[in-house]
Amino acid sequence: GRPLVEDFVCSTAKDAARKVFNQALQGMEMAAFELPLHARTGEKRDILLNTTVRRSPTGEIIGIIGVGQDVTDLKAQKREAEHIAGSLDQLINTAKIPIFGINVQGCATEWNSNAAERCGYSKADIIGRRLVQSIVVSEHQQEVEHRLLKALGGEASSDFE
Repeated sequence: GRPLVEDFVCSTAKDAARKVFNQALQGMEMAAFELPLHARTGEKRDILLNTTVRRSPTGEIIGIIGVGQDVTDLKAQKREAEHIAGSLDQLINTAKIPIFGINVQGCATEWNSNAAERCGYSKADIIGRRLVQSIVVSEHQQEVEHRLLKALGGEASSDFE
């Protein structure tokens, strides 16, 4: 066979891979070690690797067994999701209209800069607080609460002031 580390592991991870494999050969197993490998096509594949020792019938360590999962595509999807989330966050924060978000308990989870500018409350002032009780005048709290609960239930609501 061919030497795994020298022939297949990306150069930036060779030392770390050698260390993990040497520790495994001394009986120290490793769970969830990320190992970047070169595929036959030349592309880099990220393998989430667990190592365990291989023993002889007498209990002597004779090698390592590695079980891996290719997480390359999962990592790419995660990066794309983070990019989209960042873009949406930027869109929300730079919108020229007030935008807020609440969770099912009615606590603010989002508060853009326009809402802060118009209402006078910073994002830090609002996030985590019950939105209706914090900023809606008392005579309108019940109506606003009702509409927000309907929206949380998936029911669309027309514009209201």
